Amino acid sequence: MKSLILFFVWVMGSTCGFSQMEIKHVVRANSGPINLVAFSPDAKRFAITSGRTVEIYMRQAESYTAAFKTPFTTIDFLEFNSPQTVLISGTNILGSKKREWIEYSLKTKGISWKKEWNGKEKNFQVFKYLNKPNCIGVVAGKKVILYDEIDSTVIDFDNYIDLVKFNSNTRMLWVYDDQKIMIAYKVDLQRVFHQHEVKPKVKELAISIDGDQLVFADKRNRLHHTRDFATFRTIRLNKRRGKKQYRNLRFSWDGQYLTTSSLFHYQVWALDELTMLHERKVPDVGPIHTGFDASGKYFTTAGTESNSLFMWDAAPLNIKPYVQLKDDSDQTPPQLMVTNPKVVHNKVSVTQEEISLEGLVIDNAGILDVQVNGVKAGISSTGDFKVNMKLGIGENPVTITATDVNHNTSMKKFVINRQSFDINALNLKSENHLMVISIDDYQSWPTLNNAVSDGEAFANVLMTKYGFDSTNIIRINNGEANRQGIIDGFKELISNVGPSDNVIIYFSGHGYFDATLSEGYWIPVDAQKGQDADYLPNSFMMQLLKKVNSKHLLLVADACFSGSLFNETSRGYLDNVGSMKSRWGLASGRLEFVSDGAAGEQSPFNKHIVNYLMNNPKEEFAVSELVQYVKINVAEETNQAPVGNPLGGLGDEGGELVFKKIK
Repeated sequence: MKSLILFFVWVMGSTCGFSQMEIKHVVRANSGPINLVAFSPDAKRFAITSGRTVEIYMRQAESYTAAFKTPFTTIDFLEFNSPQTVLISGTNILGSKKREWIEYSLKTKGISWKKEWNGKEKNFQVFKYLNKPNCIGVVAGKKVILYDEIDSTVIDFDNYIDLVKFNSNTRMLWVYDDQKIMIAYKVDLQRVFHQHEVKPKVKELAISIDGDQLVFADKRNRLHHTRDFATFRTIRLNKRRGKKQYRNLRFSWDGQYLTTSSLFHYQVWALDELTMLHERKVPDVGPIHTGFDASGKYFTTAGTESNSLFMWDAAPLNIKPYVQLKDDSDQTPPQLMVTNPKVVHNKVSVTQEEISLEGLVIDNAGILDVQVNGVKAGISSTGDFKVNMKLGIGENPVTITATDVNHNTSMKKFVINRQSFDINALNLKSENHLMVISIDDYQSWPTLNNAVSDGEAFANVLMTKYGFDSTNIIRINNGEANRQGIIDGFKELISNVGPSDNVIIYFSGHGYFDATLSEGYWIPVDAQKGQDADYLPNSFMMQLLKKVNSKHLLLVADACFSGSLFNETSRGYLDNVGSMKSRWGLASGRLEFVSDGAAGEQSPFNKHIVNYLMNNPKEEFAVSELVQYVKINVAEETNQAPVGNPLGGLGDEGGELVFKKIK
């Protein structure tokens, strides 16, 4: 049976600012009282839940289009995963109290994806993580688990969690725990960014978070609002409305307005002035849920004891629609790298029947989609993608496209040539690769004396003594070493390196350490002081290093605070270290300023590295021997304390790069 759609206008007096308030449409659910409401991000559809059933409507005409019964006794989460898919979570109907979340496809009219949770935590919640398919967050006990299409990340907190919100723009988790502590957690850096104790301490709060602002209502009839999470503005509400009234707080898409609800009322607030613009009693509907649709034209109210969804005219608010928040000024396509297999002149030669195609996509606005030969690839939260491909004998064309949220697209094409297995055709010879990044002539930071000459001295000793070929050396000096130039250097390196090769990366320039974020940075040549967005954080550099598919990798960093790259570990010398994969780093200091040396000379750090490489009598030696020499000699000559260790999280297997002199 089609649902009954009513069209009428309801005019009423305003509290402060509206001359009138209209109900444009009323939608009546077929299945009973409405529990949850969600709007699609393209503003074309909305969904409601009623009991076990989800009903789908077209927004333009408020016309009923489909309904499906879920496998849940109760539904506790509803949101559009994309314009054509709906995400639902709840408790399984089979009596096991098993929790699940499913994705329902409007195209196939069936469940396209599901996941189970067998824990028994009372505070179990599901929330949307990232604006990408199947990126789901779960709250369970003291943990938050972030799922994407490839893997999951577990974050442990000290206390049980009452509520979690995720902001996809800042990639910040806002966690409210049972000790009334609001915690801001930066997902990319994997650390707490900010904590705030909510006062007064009350057992029940209604909270909503949007971008850089938070609002909550307490049991004492007060509404609290902040934009910096430190200073709160508070307004005491009318006592006649009673206690435990203001619930279900919802921001408009542009963050300028707020709706709240009580037992039989809803309210609209202007956040700049923290004033109530409008209040309306909606009779005989029970506790009210409110929310804004993605077009910005309506806000909705639905009572938990009614099957009516009221759609109110929000045009007087001039809300900027969610569907128009695309940044039209962004004309830069994503940066696309293939990290495995090694692509040389747009060709790959293999002998195996199946390979793992892996890559990395970088875009400041965010990645919307990656496709390999027209098939969507799963993307992790860090931009990694991986596709298993079966290959026929002969040429296998590959086309990879990456699209960002502003619909800019980049493409990479190459051919994988699968040959019959020929042991004589295998080339097991390893090559040596070097990338030198050196900056003296900073635009906003103090000029350095010897960074570029130190980099050249390092490259020269590797070429003359250890067989590094100039064709495998990437030099990025001074003006070339801006943020994009450094990333382009890594892209070239990643494309040229094979799994049996040795790689050394040398950075000489300014470094910076932010104690608040506990994050270290490389400073590109054009970075403005105080503008963190211009810097290259260690966490991002480690992400690039992960994609260097070599046998051995050594990172040498001659910069202030470069020791912040390391998770401090100890390592004894191992037999046959050259046969095992290694990922090592050698930094000129820990969390300290380091010397660049007098003009025309070398830095102390560079001097002792080059001296050991030039004059060491051994024909072969492991990187740990170089590290030990540099640590002792630099510390004796200066106040610096160099640090050298394996780099955590990059796949080190206990090996070491072995330097071999040419004969």
